[in-house]
Amino acid sequence: MITENKIKDNKNHQKAAATAKKASLLKELIRANRGKNKKLCNEITIYQVKAMIEKKFLRISRMCKLYWAINTKNEQYKSFTEQYSAKDILALTNSLLRRDKEKTVCSRTIQKDINLMNKIGLLKTETIRFGIKRGSLSFYVQNKYLAKKYKEIIQNELTDILKEELADKIIIGDLDKRIAKVKFDKEKSLRLLKEVEKKRSEEEESKKERSKIEKEEQLSPNSHVEGGHLLKTNNNYTYTRNSKEMPLKKEESKEKTKKRETRGGVEERLVSKHHVAKNYMQLVRDNSNNNATYINALLNLETALNCYAKIYKRDEITKHFLNEFTSKYKNKIWMMMRREDGVISDYEVIWEKRFKKKYKKNALNLNKSKQIEKTTGKNEEIEVEKQREEFKNNIFSILLSQITTI
Repeated sequence: MITENKIKDNKNHQKAAATAKKASLLKELIRANRGKNKKLCNEITIYQVKAMIEKKFLRISRMCKLYWAINTKNEQYKSFTEQYSAKDILALTNSLLRRDKEKTVCSRTIQKDINLMNKIGLLKTETIRFGIKRGSLSFYVQNKYLAKKYKEIIQNELTDILKEELADKIIIGDLDKRIAKVKFDKEKSLRLLKEVEKKRSEEEESKKERSKIEKEEQLSPNSHVEGGHLLKTNNNYTYTRNSKEMPLKKEESKEKTKKRETRGGVEERLVSKHHVAKNYMQLVRDNSNNNATYINALLNLETALNCYAKIYKRDEITKHFLNEFTSKYKNKIWMMMRREDGVISDYEVIWEKRFKKKYKKNALNLNKSKQIEKTTGKNEEIEVEKQREEFKNNIFSILLSQITTI
């Protein structure tokens, strides 16, 4: 039972691999349409191309079985004690085809496959003639250098043959010609579009009129509505949490707009402020699963540059970030984020432990930051002294004015 299950699993795996190869070959053949001239080429449908691919893969399977059969017979008849027969090879190949529920073939088909393997260089047919009316003996010598890779060689040869057959043809969709023949009534479609536009304009006008009436009711002092309670939100109304009726707070809407702005302009900020190359950002994009991962990765890089660019070299920060992102965190980018809400992340591990172990502080950046702090401190002291002197002068002027009045 175990062996039967293993055989079934192996067959299923081979079928899945074959279907994947067929799909990739079809995509490759469709991409080849771009470099072809439509005027000089004939059209062929995807259905026809799929049928051609199916035939080629059946031949690949048959040729691999044929090669295996020749190899088996060569091992049996090495000593030439028994007669080497082409019928034995045909019988063994057809038995393998029946086992895999494939179509059996005749000797002419087998001979064509052998001739192709001779052309490729996998085999070489040798014939020993015994003289006039005495017959001959044919046998097949295998190329030892290519014996291990015979399956790949056969597959590559037959795919090249298929590409040559489709070199002067353009692949089109199965329904492209039928779709091109379908025509719609232009007058009817234009009429429907006009009706839609008319309804939309009427709705917009009605909305404007309603807004004008509401404004007038709010501004009019003799309004029949007491206190304008229909136009104002009822403060005593109790809203359930996360309800659709709950009005959005101003602070929450401001925070959302800020987040959108920071996410949107992250590429421009990295280029202008931190001088990050566009090629580097392209590498990050290539290693990202989607656009959201890419934007989050750039935001994490920006926070790291803002924190460490004053003390460490910018190239070291970007290099360390790219290594960490591509090797560990491209499928879990949230773990690179600096969190202040108590959620666990690897931000401290990435930068405070790994990065600081690997790279040393830049002395020039440290001196610059210290000089900036010194200059800012001196400027603050000068401003404080100026304010004190102005305060003294003001008090002195007030006292003088009082003395003069006395």
